Amino acid sequence: MRLTVGLTTIIALSLLGAGTASAEVREARVQCLGSNANFHLYPFYLSLVATSSDDRPGTISIQPRAESMFGPFGYHATINWTNLDTGESGVAAQDGTVGGNMPSFDVHTGWGTVRLTGSVGTAGLSAGNTMQCSGSDLFVP
Repeated sequence: MRLTVGLTTIIALSLLGAGTASAEVREARVQCLGSNANFHLYPFYLSLVATSSDDRPGTISIQPRAESMFGPFGYHATINWTNLDTGESGVAAQDGTVGGNMPSFDVHTGWGTVRLTGSVGTAGLSAGNTMQCSGSDLFVP
């Protein structure tokens, strides 16, 4: 009996110390494509990559990524989000430079499935030319 209890304890302890599970990271891409108001930099490609992680519940991180080698030129990105489980929604915006500073930003959406859409406008010689971006859903723990 004593041997069985000792063996069970050793097995349980070894399972507990078997390593740390990494948090699951989920990703959704909101793709933007259109003509650039700065005609010499045509066309304009940008994606807004949204990620959620188990270690940051209720929050998504948005990272703009240029899909073009052209730049530098400014942009204004807007993300519209709707939490399909809670009904909450909001808008987050970020300015940056393609070919330069493209900072990420965090948005608190709460847990659940979040629908993301967006728009991007250019800045520079000819500001404007806002384009709509594709939509995507992302689960936020």
